[in-house]
Amino acid sequence: MVAFDPILFENKYVHYLLELENAYSTAFSNMLEKHDSKIIHAIDQKILVESNPIYAHKNFQIILPGNPGALMGDVLLDNETLDSILEEYVTAIENELKSIFKINRSKDDV
Repeated sequence: MVAFDPILFENKYVHYLLELENAYSTAFSNMLEKHDSKIIHAIDQKILVESNPIYAHKNFQIILPGNPGALMGDVLLDNETLDSILEEYVTAIENELKSIFKINRSKDDV
């Protein structure tokens, strides 16, 4: 396990690339078990590739690009469904990051 340092996370792709890859990969695998693979692949390859994981206020956050629905290409999905799946996917990534870095969830997360 790599010790987590919020300051080093500002340069995350230098210091924590493997941990980020593991978090995204595990979340991807878990989402494939729950949702249509075409949708999850599109989200992964067209939206999450443009996302920015940050650590702020003692929490991980995944900042998504604007208008994610427009990035889905030929995968048609209504906004409500996309938003719901994206929220679940982002939460899964954030939870994976917490787990990898052994960061306890706050009372507000429960």
